[in-house]
Amino acid sequence: MPSSALAIIFALLAAILMGTIGVLARFAALPAEHITFYRLLLGALFLLAYMLLTGKGQQIRHRPSKRTLYPNNLKMQDSAEI
Repeated sequence: MPSSALAIIFALLAAILMGTIGVLARFAALPAEHITFYRLLLGALFLLAYMLLTGKGQQIRHRPSKRTLYPNNLKMQDSAEI
């Protein structure tokens, strides 16, 4: 199967799973904060597992450069004023 077809299948699967959140929330009888917390926790755990399984574990502890954090040559003092 071509990679573009696989990407479309994964996008559709993600959309379907995101669409089921309302149904699950209605039957879960939990506050919205709890549902959001567990959704984010599961997402983080799946991303962690994916990164470890694909050999990208070293990127987990990567720190962005100052150029990434402060684009357009803004200095740290200028960003506090914005």
